[in-house]
Amino acid sequence: MDMTKASGLAFPKPEPRKTVKERTIQVYADFVGKIRAFVFGRERGICRCCRKRLAESMHELECKGAGGKVSKRNSIAVCGLLVHASPSCHTYLQQNKIGWSGGPRRAQGTLLFWPKTQRAADWLGVKLHERIESPVMHEIAESV
Repeated sequence: MDMTKASGLAFPKPEPRKTVKERTIQVYADFVGKIRAFVFGRERGICRCCRKRLAESMHELECKGAGGKVSKRNSIAVCGLLVHASPSCHTYLQQNKIGWSGGPRRAQGTLLFWPKTQRAADWLGVKLHERIESPVMHEIAESV
């Protein structure tokens, strides 16, 4: 830590103030972190799409380019880390090879997923265009 001397006493130099942009980025990162923790907790760490693999990343149902935002209603936990790196639900959702639909509660309610390509169907372990119903995990726990 840098020290400034004044009257023979040493005082720590004050940390430089963050810019408005840096503070905004930090606030957004904190917000996304809270949403991510909620989403992974809601899904209990399991991919919301296939329900077979561990969730590794978060996906927005409505893409940001179409006005979608990171939120509890729009975000789901899915398997796969890097888009296009290897087969995963995240990759196939990003490439629009897995379709989805949901009611007004979206990720907070039951979702339907279906493969649009044979490779996505093979990944999900279902027939082409077969629907996979995906209720919220707490709804599954209540029915067991």
